[in-house]
Amino acid sequence: MATPRSLFLLSPASTSGKRAQVLMNPRADFGLARQLRSGEGAMLGEVFAFLSGLYFRGKLAYAQAFVRPGDEIRVITSDRGLVRPGRYVTLGDIQTMAGGQVDHQHEPYR
Repeated sequence: MATPRSLFLLSPASTSGKRAQVLMNPRADFGLARQLRSGEGAMLGEVFAFLSGLYFRGKLAYAQAFVRPGDEIRVITSDRGLVRPGRYVTLGDIQTMAGGQVDHQHEPYR
């Protein structure tokens, strides 16, 4: 039996960039924006895929295609460490991430 692995993905998406502004616009009426504003939120992997476009979407698809039973895929976030891409986040979570520091000395990032 293979030893479980953890696969880490770093999104180059800026949670305070132009695509984030589109997503977090209170007037945005597309599905992901509405879902992010809902109490339930949206999956982190979907949010980051929107924010970074093909780069993160491709990395996530690749990780999901080659993941073995027992493996875990984790996304490196700026303020909450390693998070599963299926974890639901809200608009408030993304706004908090926008203020996070991608710095090895910043405790929440580590």
